[in-house]
Amino acid sequence: MRIEITYPKGKNRQNGRGEMLRWMRYPFILAAMACIIVNVATKGKLWSVVVLWSLFMAWRDIFSIDLVEFNRISQFIKVGEQTCILLVLIDLLLAPGWAQTVVPIVCFGILIVAGVLFFSDMEKQKHNMMPMVFLSFVSLVLSLCLIFVWKWYQWPVYVMASLSFVLLSSCIVILGKDFSRSLKKYFHAR
Repeated sequence: MRIEITYPKGKNRQNGRGEMLRWMRYPFILAAMACIIVNVATKGKLWSVVVLWSLFMAWRDIFSIDLVEFNRISQFIKVGEQTCILLVLIDLLLAPGWAQTVVPIVCFGILIVAGVLFFSDMEKQKHNMMPMVFLSFVSLVLSLCLIFVWKWYQWPVYVMASLSFVLLSSCIVILGKDFSRSLKKYFHAR
């Protein structure tokens, strides 16, 4: 018996998104190079680092979106983390002294919104819990380091510590066995 393959030949389709990304890359590269050249020429503060991070944020969040973990919780957390890094860069390079208060406020705001997004539709978002758990864990460790190591006794740090602890413990208690199963799946490597 002779078997013939009768599948139709595939069509060569142009990927419009890939073409757009290829052409949008050039203005971003030119803007980054122009910022670095102008910053070096003026010999001022390193404002070009802030602009480069902003260009990176725009590229990652608008044009080059994630293919894995593309859900509302992880995308919101990603934008929030990038914003916190941008605020720290502005504080370190341009206008020092205010990030100690502002960044923890932004962090606990991100925690509040991520918690609302997660617990408002927990059956659907149960599979998307790892970005929130990771953010809660990192926020808890960071806030404890700020309190005990760097001796920052400001109210936003305490709010961030307590909120991250509440979110992390409520995920563990409410999800129960699903939480441990998800951790095993997430960190499983063959």
